[in-house]
Amino acid sequence: MSHPHFHWLFFKREGLALLGKGGVHFILLCGILLLSFLSIGFANGSLEYLKQKINDPYINWVAVEIPRAKSNLAETYAEELNQNEAWKTRYGYRQVLFHRRYPLEFWNHNSQQLDKDDGRSFELNDPLLAELLTAENHLKGEQQFRNQEDLGLIVKASFLQKKGYPLDAPYLLMATYTDSSYYDNNKLIPQHHLFPIPIRAVVQDLPGFNEFAFTHFFFRQVTIVNTQNPFNRARTEGLNFYANSEVEAEQLMTAIREYFAINDTLHQVFTNITTIHEADTEAPWQNGFLCSINLPNSPLNTNQKDSLFTRISTSPPIKAINIPIQRVYDFKSEYHQNPNPYDYISIDFASLGDVRAFRDNILQKEYDLSIDMVQLEALENYHFVSRLSLIISFSLILFSVLSICLFLTNILRAHLDKIKGNIGSFKAFGLYKNSIIRIYLLLVLAMTIAALIISYGIAWLFGKLGLVNALLQSIKDSFEINQSYFKLWDSPTWMAIVAVLMMVCVVVWWVASSILNKTPGDLVYDR
Repeated sequence: MSHPHFHWLFFKREGLALLGKGGVHFILLCGILLLSFLSIGFANGSLEYLKQKINDPYINWVAVEIPRAKSNLAETYAEELNQNEAWKTRYGYRQVLFHRRYPLEFWNHNSQQLDKDDGRSFELNDPLLAELLTAENHLKGEQQFRNQEDLGLIVKASFLQKKGYPLDAPYLLMATYTDSSYYDNNKLIPQHHLFPIPIRAVVQDLPGFNEFAFTHFFFRQVTIVNTQNPFNRARTEGLNFYANSEVEAEQLMTAIREYFAINDTLHQVFTNITTIHEADTEAPWQNGFLCSINLPNSPLNTNQKDSLFTRISTSPPIKAINIPIQRVYDFKSEYHQNPNPYDYISIDFASLGDVRAFRDNILQKEYDLSIDMVQLEALENYHFVSRLSLIISFSLILFSVLSICLFLTNILRAHLDKIKGNIGSFKAFGLYKNSIIRIYLLLVLAMTIAALIISYGIAWLFGKLGLVNALLQSIKDSFEINQSYFKLWDSPTWMAIVAVLMMVCVVVWWVASSILNKTPGDLVYDR
């Protein structure tokens, strides 16, 4: 009975029997494993997504509004919180910074009117700014503000699209109000001018409900209320036009010279084409060319310049070249005004579990400040769901292992009960119990490993083809396109595979031993 040919024949015949008629048992095992891998892959993907969100600086940085009466204390609060190491350790925050939130009005090309939107300030050393311009979030333009006194904007792509600007737009048209405002029936009628603000970069998203970002220096400049505001068109010199390329600049300047030769022939005109690039304050993220017009012997006031621009831009030579005309202005910043106070502090939490305790014990008791409840509950929900998802993931692994073990136990027990008379005869002729157990152990392990490989391959292909996203789209659920929501190659998957193989060994040994421990007579006569 110990002859190798007998063992091989026994292995082969019993293997076919365990596979079931038409391989039905093997197919069912593959199906159970496939569902297990799909569930684990989706759980892993969900955990990965939540992990990204939990570690997302937009979520970890909690904004706390400073009341107007205390706005001059924002820097003091931040300094005290940064220096208190005991608080940092207890409440899990890493750094505290300050910023300003401020609304600006921009021209909407779609609705042909002004819209007001909120933006926030950044200092160049702000770590959140670095996260803002990572490869995943940064779409176009520069990787940073040019310097601490940058007068450009970082904007969201959706903001540009909503306003009717292309994603590669060099400028945004911001409303600046002039001194020519007037009263009509005791109601102030403000007069505005559209001032082109250079775009530094285009990003996918910004923290908070903000559509654009700026330096604090920009905020101090834009809030100057007198004629020293650098966005005051009356302070610009000459008449300047922006061109995307050198060819357009040459065509534009030729058309302008043609206009003066035909129309304003009395003016002595100086024209010039200058390359503008990253070093220039008024230059956008795209390198371009500045076409300048100067009338040295006939100085023009603001209204005269506006009138001249209108005449040039609507003249036949300009219309003939069919090039978009963008008038730009000189920036003349002011450096000696009092700094405006900040109205927010931003707290970078390493862990979101103690945000509520931090609010109750530090913000409210020490500073009489608070966090918006909606924001606080959202943070706590992220924290709770991440822990819940982890529990669900391990529960799925446990359920999968138990289901597979029960399935294999039933198959093996039913088969051994069916042929235990034959096994009793084999034992009577000298086939050892341990030899039989090893054969069945190898059979079930081989079947399980084959099913694992096939089901894992199908599940991997399911995730690779993005079928999870297709499923989410079919049920019209909202999801992020760049997320797969499915991850097989992770520790829970390998834990499940190892657990299945170990439990299979235990189950097979236990089931086979419980039956084969009987004497040959008991097996043959079913006693």
